[in-house]
Amino acid sequence: MIPDMSAGRDDGPSPRLRQALIVLSVVFTAVLIVFYAQRWFDWERAACVSDRPPGTSAESVETGWQWWPPGVACTYAPGAGTTV
Repeated sequence: MIPDMSAGRDDGPSPRLRQALIVLSVVFTAVLIVFYAQRWFDWERAACVSDRPPGTSAESVETGWQWWPPGVACTYAPGAGTTV
């Protein structure tokens, strides 16, 4: 039997509850994106240190964001003379 919706009855959650759940879902998703982006950036920085040229100390490795191509740019000390 099909329920009579003409009586104005809505058996679902209230509009405020639905709005609160949507806001919480969006915030939770944004937090996850920021968390995993930070983890990815840390992994890329660690890869720059582990892939440094022989004779280059870990302290002389600098990393930074590059916009094109998007990712992490590894810069080594002037003595190493290598940029990847």
